[in-house]
Amino acid sequence: MVQITVKEKGSKLVRDGLEDLSAEIPKISRLRIYTLMLKVRSILRTPAPRPTYPIKWDSERQRRFVIAMLRAQDNLPYSRTDALPRAWEIENTGTGYQIYNSQDAAVYVYGNYEGARQSNIHAGRHPVFQVVVEDQLQGLPESIEENISYYSRAKGF
Repeated sequence: MVQITVKEKGSKLVRDGLEDLSAEIPKISRLRIYTLMLKVRSILRTPAPRPTYPIKWDSERQRRFVIAMLRAQDNLPYSRTDALPRAWEIENTGTGYQIYNSQDAAVYVYGNYEGARQSNIHAGRHPVFQVVVEDQLQGLPESIEENISYYSRAKGF
């Protein structure tokens, strides 16, 4: 005779474990996303090397604008303030995280979310925002899956 007995105590243990796992999956995912955003922010906050001379202006109009702006700020000869790289922030959106730079000039220094608009002055010295994010996103699904698997094994699944 072949027989199997399922006791309520064992089924409750399995059900509780599955409920714990379903509650843990969003936490694991959010932690992996936050870790990714910290890496992106760290890369974007890294100071760029000094420019090479002569400066590769996009236009004569841009050159005049930048010189006038620096004069108005009493920053000629130019000295770095690092305000732009320090302006990168991570914000909790409730369902994930958002990274942004509140400085108006950020789009010309780092490009936009499509990888466009970076000025010639900054090309090659500052990373392109979109490229940094896409590079970091490459391993995200595997990282989340690996952490869920690790948690499951730790709980005895």
